[in-house]
Amino acid sequence: SFLTGRAANKSARDSEKKQARIESKYLGQQLSELDKIESNLDPVYQSKMGVAQGQFSQDLGALSSETGQSKEDLQLNFQNMIQKSGLATSGTANTKNSQMYKRIGNAFTRGQQGLMGRLGQNLGGIEEWYEGEKARLGSEKQWHFKKKLLILNLVLFFQK
Repeated sequence: SFLTGRAANKSARDSEKKQARIESKYLGQQLSELDKIESNLDPVYQSKMGVAQGQFSQDLGALSSETGQSKEDLQLNFQNMIQKSGLATSGTANTKNSQMYKRIGNAFTRGQQGLMGRLGQNLGGIEEWYEGEKARLGSEKQWHFKKKLLILNLVLFFQK
C-alpha cells in the first residue's frame, strides 16, 4: 500500500512535470510569435506614415495649383506656422508624438491651415495606433515571460 501510494505520487509528479514542460514550450512559442508581430509593426507604421505624407503632398499640390504658390513655399509656410505656434516643442520630453500631432491637428483647422490640421490629425492617429500596439505587445510579452518563468520554477520544483 505504501509503495503503491509512492508510485502513484511519482506518476502524478511526472505527469505534472510533463504538463509544465508542454506549457513552457507553448509560452516560448507565444513569445516568439509576439516578437514576430512586433518586428512587423515598424514596416506597417512606416507604410501608414508614407500614405499620410503622400496624401499631404497631394493635397499640397492641389493647394499650390489653387493659390499659385510653389509647393516648397507652402511647405516652408507650414513649418514656420508650427515653429511659431510652439506646438511641436511645447510640453515635456516625455510628450508622445501622437499628442504633439493631435495638438497640431487641433490648432490648424481652416483654409491653408486646414491642410496642416488634417496632416496633424492623420499623423496623430498613426502615432496613437503605433504607441498603443507597442504598449499592448510589451504587456503581453511581459505576461507570457512571467508565466513561463513561473512554470520553469515548477519544473525545477518537480525535479526535486
